[in-house]
Amino acid sequence: MKKIWKLLMLGVTVLFLLQSCVTVRKSRHPHHHRHCMVINSQITDMTKLNTPSIYMASESRLFMSIKDDKELVELTAKEPEKGFRYLMTKYREAVYWHIRRLVVTHEDAQDATQETFIRVFRSLSDFKGECTLRSWVYRIATNEALRLLDRYKKEERVSLDDSSSELSNLMADEFVDYNDLEAVKLQKAILSLPTKQQLAFNLRYYNDLGYDEIAGIIGSTTDGVKSSYHIAKDKIVKYMNANN
Repeated sequence: MKKIWKLLMLGVTVLFLLQSCVTVRKSRHPHHHRHCMVINSQITDMTKLNTPSIYMASESRLFMSIKDDKELVELTAKEPEKGFRYLMTKYREAVYWHIRRLVVTHEDAQDATQETFIRVFRSLSDFKGECTLRSWVYRIATNEALRLLDRYKKEERVSLDDSSSELSNLMADEFVDYNDLEAVKLQKAILSLPTKQQLAFNLRYYNDLGYDEIAGIIGSTTDGVKSSYHIAKDKIVKYMNANN
């Protein structure tokens, strides 16, 4: 079994190396192995994802026959490498920006996205379909972002929940269009919210997810998510009006 696992990991590593067109940067975490850095290389250019690469276009064409996540789950069970390639192609942009809205900086979002897909890869065989694949991936991504923020709090780094200095340091490459003052105010307003309200608002506003699905992702109830979302929306409106 160990030999099969090593061969599978080697196959994924070679696969990502062949697909990657960027230089693999050294991971900031000492426990990362080569396969971690390789997955990271697929995420390095996330701030430029508005312009699809040739690789992404070819991957999309390659997997156009897969109609939904149910078929994707079936594919990953039969062909783990191929299934994981498609899963990452389908979700990496959404996962990156979901995390980025929480942790703000590109490097932190890149690291947490890398960790997310490593965990997804390692846990694919454990996915039993109790929720949608999308919800499962978002839940892992959310936990990675929160784990990163929690570590920074323990290291006495600035919290996004209550720090005006962090809000004034939003100049992270292409996170916000700084020529659009309303967009700047909106991002500052969102980052002033408690984490649970940020999550409820972001997943509803940006990702257009239903309250039930959001509840499953963040470990809350449907009513709790509705309450968090509407409270967040009211706070954002007040912030925007107070900072005209």
